[in-house]
Amino acid sequence: VFDRNMLIDISKQAKDHKEIYSKLREKNISRILFNVKEAMRNNAAYGIMYFDTQSAQKFNSFFEKHMSEEYSFEEKQGDTPINKVIVYKLVENKNMPSFNYIYEAWIKSGRKI
Repeated sequence: VFDRNMLIDISKQAKDHKEIYSKLREKNISRILFNVKEAMRNNAAYGIMYFDTQSAQKFNSFFEKHMSEEYSFEEKQGDTPINKVIVYKLVENKNMPSFNYIYEAWIKSGRKI
């Protein structure tokens, strides 16, 4: 929980979405696994999603252009969704829109700027 988040650190240091994409590719990262419930719980308790406004904007631009939902699983209790786990794939040029659960979890879990 107390380690740095590479995706956020790169978003803070990068000048734009292109640099975020290239830095992740340089590190041979092709996919990002995101568990909504765990991210919100850990962010509320420990502030693990430490975006600031500028890095969140760069990340959103990167997400819109380079992250595509490859797989997702929705956990339910009866008919009620209680969690979602998503595998995002990094792509050079995104064709289809994907919902940004990463940003949404940051906002809903009491973002810390």
